[in-house]
Amino acid sequence: MRRGLIVGLLWVVLTGCVGTVTRAEFDQEVQRRGGGFHQQQVLDVVDGVAARVGTDRFAVTHLTVSPGSDVVTLRVRNPAAPDELDDYVFRAGDLLSTEPVRLSASTDLDAQTFVLADVALDRLDQMVDDALEAFAVSDTYVTSVQVGLSARPGQESSPTVGVVVSMESPRTAGTATFTPGGELVDVRRR
Repeated sequence: MRRGLIVGLLWVVLTGCVGTVTRAEFDQEVQRRGGGFHQQQVLDVVDGVAARVGTDRFAVTHLTVSPGSDVVTLRVRNPAAPDELDDYVFRAGDLLSTEPVRLSASTDLDAQTFVLADVALDRLDQMVDDALEAFAVSDTYVTSVQVGLSARPGQESSPTVGVVVSMESPRTAGTATFTPGGELVDVRRR
């Protein structure tokens, strides 16, 4: 009886290891599927910040998602003290840190911030799909998604809010730029 139990346990252990995936293989599969970006992670982070600051109409200087490391960072203007900024860092949806940002007396936060709720964050998955399709290079994956103020390619006007999807493949890298509503503006190879 005891021998049968040992053989049974050994069988479970040995067969349980069949089909295991190394970290490198897992990373390659994530890259093959576009880099592992999911908009729900961003929506959950934004909801978490909104709960902390007391409003869903808070302003930021930027929001950056790094799918490979599962990190979301954003610099948030404090609604209770509009002359203050705080850096938030989330990993896998968990708040890792909140740090105050030191500003100079001449910092113009009105010119450097925008209301994050005015960006179609619920369309980020579609933007990523559109970026990968428009880039049209095999084995491309997303390295970051940034929401912030930037000059639009080919325009000399003041910076506007946009979404920039950064992509890489084994042969090249590039970016796709979107309006806050999710319309593709430009795709560039680096």
